[in-house]
Amino acid sequence: MRTVVKAWFLGAALAAAAGCALAQQPPVRVKDGVVVPPAAGQNDALVFFNVTSKETSRLVGVESAAAQSAQLQQIVGSGASAKARPVDGVALPAGRRVDFSAKGVHVVLRDLKLPVAPDSEVPITLKFAEKNGRLVEWRTVFVAGTRRP
Repeated sequence: MRTVVKAWFLGAALAAAAGCALAQQPPVRVKDGVVVPPAAGQNDALVFFNVTSKETSRLVGVESAAAQSAQLQQIVGSGASAKARPVDGVALPAGRRVDFSAKGVHVVLRDLKLPVAPDSEVPITLKFAEKNGRLVEWRTVFVAGTRRP
């Protein structure tokens, strides 16, 4: 009996721990992440990726240990009049892929603290606000490369 009770408590503890770990995962899929190293003489890098959210949510922030700060930006206008403007967040409609690319919304890593060379790994933390108001962080590593979506 004692062994059965211990096994049950151990199983319950493991299940609870697994449930907590799963509860911390946001209902999003992040794919095709790449960090474009800065151009010669620059100290900012661009970050491109795509996100598909299972539920309606919002990307409200980005952080990286590789930079002093990270900013969500959107390209406004076209051609010579195109300008990058900061945005507070990006809506993620349920079930729809949202692309973060050079021609639309993307992330800028400002004032790099770590070198970002091709094939280096760059830690990224994405911050999501779920529909119920809960904030969830999703940590990943993107590889630096030269691909520009």
